[in-house]
Amino acid sequence: MWRVAPLLITLSACSPVTKTFFEGEPCVTAGDAVCETGRARLLECQSSRWALISDCRSDAGCVMDQQTTDCDTSGNTLGDHCPPASEGKVRCDPVGQRRIIRCVNGVFALALECPQFTRCGQTPDAGLNCG
Repeated sequence: MWRVAPLLITLSACSPVTKTFFEGEPCVTAGDAVCETGRARLLECQSSRWALISDCRSDAGCVMDQQTTDCDTSGNTLGDHCPPASEGKVRCDPVGQRRIIRCVNGVFALALECPQFTRCGQTPDAGLNCG
């Protein structure tokens, strides 16, 4: 059900777009995904309640139509929720580029603070380092 592009989460089987959705409220179909009303957060129907899956902190935020729900996580930073597809993965923190963050138990946590005067960046083999 998850279709993940780089830093963009796309889920199918959405509920109708005309309703309002809030974390913790009842839902019907397990696995349905929606954007939380008034917030850039992705919710999924789990155990008959809307559950927070990820923050969607970017200019694109969280967008849904009749077929898909897209959540752009490229602006997520320490403490923001990250989707299950990102669990264990690392990336540069978009705030200041001075930290490497990792998705741990559904939340971005500090993996490494870069030394003074260095920044997080990609290595030629697609890894991350402070340089």
